[in-house]
Amino acid sequence: MYPKTVMKRLRTQAMGAILFVGLAGSAVADEALKDGDRNTGQVMRAVPVDKDYALGLARFDLDAHTEILGWQVADRWYFGRQDGEDSGLTLVWQAEENQVSLSKDGVRLTRRF
Repeated sequence: MYPKTVMKRLRTQAMGAILFVGLAGSAVADEALKDGDRNTGQVMRAVPVDKDYALGLARFDLDAHTEILGWQVADRWYFGRQDGEDSGLTLVWQAEENQVSLSKDGVRLTRRF
């Protein structure tokens, strides 16, 4: 077995080597990103991002307080998961300032001013 001072010195040297390799690798990676950033940015801008969901799901912002992730089933009728004051699976009729929500909690009549 090695004396404690030798083991302590080996641990210190190993930690120093690990730190040096980590910092050197980080600097090399930063330089590679700076050089390749121009090409990567151009490629990423050319990729179209589709905001639609599967099965015809869409996100509808009905007003400042209501968002539906689901389907528009008629002109002013929406069915899906509602985020807002009445969260959950909901059937919503939305007019300009009037809203009717039918959910597991019951019927909610809302008038916005």
